[in-house]
Amino acid sequence: MLVSSCAASGAEVGSSLAEKLRVLREKRGGAIASAVTKLPDRPASPVPSPKPTVEAEPDLADPDGVLADLEARRPADAIDWKPVIALPDSVHAQAGSEEMVKSPGLLVSASGEPFLLEPRERQISALDPASGRLTPFSRDRSPGLIEIADAAVLDYESLVLADNSRQAVYLFRAFRHAATIGLVGERRLFRFIRHVFALPDGRFAVSDAGANRSFVFGPDGGILAEIDGTVEPVWLAGKFVRLVTDEKQVRALAVDPASGRESSLFTYTPSSGRIPLDARAVGTAVSGNELVVLVSEGTGDADNPAWSRVLLYRAGAIRTASVLPDLSFDLAGRRSCVLTERGGTAKLLALRQTSAGIGIFAATPP
Repeated sequence: MLVSSCAASGAEVGSSLAEKLRVLREKRGGAIASAVTKLPDRPASPVPSPKPTVEAEPDLADPDGVLADLEARRPADAIDWKPVIALPDSVHAQAGSEEMVKSPGLLVSASGEPFLLEPRERQISALDPASGRLTPFSRDRSPGLIEIADAAVLDYESLVLADNSRQAVYLFRAFRHAATIGLVGERRLFRFIRHVFALPDGRFAVSDAGANRSFVFGPDGGILAEIDGTVEPVWLAGKFVRLVTDEKQVRALAVDPASGRESSLFTYTPSSGRIPLDARAVGTAVSGNELVVLVSEGTGDADNPAWSRVLLYRAGAIRTASVLPDLSFDLAGRRSCVLTERGGTAKLLALRQTSAGIGIFAATPP
């Protein structure tokens, strides 16, 4: 369903990562079940604006002082996370694995527009990175109908919802149920859906970790392609992307969705003394010829986090920059960092945990 827009001030996020680091530097003298029939109709009343979080001590939800220590050893190529909006208390993940899987995530439409997924509220909202305005896009007001594992916005009135409790994907057109995907004859397609994501021309893809398969579906929900293995939730020049990380390097591979054949894009090796801990593709440019990958690194081992690296791949070359790492743990594997592009301007958007809750922050890619 569609709901009316709501605004929130991103400029006054009192507990944002940027504000905490500023205060810290000043203190140190300069030293974040059954198929669905339809989504509900658009409500008439606006949704209340998220409230800014209150001022908090600059501990950054980091009791060991890891981020503070990294900020004190700031590299020359560091880029900063700027506050966009503080999210309301209702989206904060609570303790326990059942609540963790309801943590929020970020989505990007095929046209490059960012969205916020709130599984606990079964709601998706469009996000304006410039103003911090959240405009509710769809909400399922039927309790228990869909347990949203991930979502993909295909266009203004079309979306895909993944439900792992039913091992199914639901396609909506004009906010009406159009197809339920999960069975082909007697064969069940999905076991545990990691990602659904939008592709050009109304198509969408599913990466299923339980069955170790990835799929391309047409606008009507029919299977167009199926390959072995899971892939990142991005689409680069008509191909999937797969990242392979070991204790020395990260390899990025382009995967042909028709044949499953892999070809090398690039290999990234951290500087001496660093090891890659994890790598995620956070997005591709709308033009389809740029890929951004975020690599978490450690100094010697995983117990000593280092500055993360942002890799921008284009035309066979890589540009890099450093960003403060995200120390939170997302049990659901939901996207916490994405690349968006509006009006030809690319931004990184990230969900980051602060001492007072969750906020959305923006950075400029290298």
